[in-house]
Amino acid sequence: MGAWISNDFITISDETKISHIHYLDVFSYKDIDDNFINQLIEDDRIKTIQVSKALPKEAFFKIDSILARKPELNFRIYNLYYYNRYDISFLKDMPHLHRLTIDCHLRDWNDEIDFNILTELNLKRLHLNAFDLKDYSFIQNLSKDIEELLILADGMSSSVKFDCKWLLQYDKLRTLWLGKKAKKNIECLSETKSLRSLSL
Repeated sequence: MGAWISNDFITISDETKISHIHYLDVFSYKDIDDNFINQLIEDDRIKTIQVSKALPKEAFFKIDSILARKPELNFRIYNLYYYNRYDISFLKDMPHLHRLTIDCHLRDWNDEIDFNILTELNLKRLHLNAFDLKDYSFIQNLSKDIEELLILADGMSSSVKFDCKWLLQYDKLRTLWLGKKAKKNIECLSETKSLRSLSL
């Protein structure tokens, strides 16, 4: 596999592409073996494993095997636009996934992503940057173990379906970042005793 990239993330895809610009390096899921996993686990610089396209189930099984051994790693899905749309139901096949970031753009995308899938995961951390997402009602059914939540809540719509009262049930929530359109009943957050960091 060679030397690790100098960033804090590693990108997994369907083929390996090593660039002279390190942050553009991409590793094939086929390269994930015991040696690969051991190197990744021993490298404290790597904080995130990310993907930007649909991959076979085998890829996500292998990524999950990494998360099983290093659960503090974040898994990120990015570059999810209308021209690169794919189903995120594979997340249900990753039982060791606890820290998730999704960056997507839903404008001009009639068939929105089914974010209810997130309610079936045992998440401790969720960062969701879903431009033009209008309905955040799934947020009220996340794992009770959620500790960190970032909801960007941005888009062309003048409002979104989001209520801060949904968050009161999460007794372990310590870090919360809410975007400009996720403010309904925001005053109720003063009742959240577990909260240590709030960004608005």
